[in-house]
Amino acid sequence: MKNFIYTFFIAGIVTLAMSCETVDNPGAINTIDETRTAKITGIVFANINERNDTTSTGAGQTKYEFPPEGTTVFVEVNSADYATVALDDDDDGFEYQTLVFQTTTDANGEFEIDIPALAKFIDADIRSDNFLADQTIEDPDNPGSGTTRRALFDSANDGLRFIEGANYFIRIFYRDQPYNNENDD
Repeated sequence: MKNFIYTFFIAGIVTLAMSCETVDNPGAINTIDETRTAKITGIVFANINERNDTTSTGAGQTKYEFPPEGTTVFVEVNSADYATVALDDDDDGFEYQTLVFQTTTDANGEFEIDIPALAKFIDADIRSDNFLADQTIEDPDNPGSGTTRRALFDSANDGLRFIEGANYFIRIFYRDQPYNNENDD
């Protein structure tokens, strides 16, 4: 009986060992479950008309306008943040990538996007497209009157940590600078 138990035990171990397989690449990223999301809503501002930045008392107060309707807002996430098994970037030639989710603004500068999320926090960078516009500025040679200049509006990247099931509201502000390009139509 003792020999029977040992034989059965050894046969079980051999069977178990033979049924295992070696996995060369465990697959660092599962298919992203797009039913698990976080909602990001926000508004984008640009100071396109600097002449309306003065209150009736003469105090300066920036009054923002909105970028053109349809301006693209980007949410960028490192694909490593969705990984269930972390790999070094050089393991078997695997490279993590930046995933880019995008939406557009409405006429009031508002946007909304649902992005895949997990039960752990994920870091994202949020930015919007640069755009050119005619900007009304105070004429320094003639106080109280304005002049128009071509300006480039660019947004800084805003960071956000998000988690599944949460709702976030952010504001994106554009910076402006004079734009002089003689080759531009």
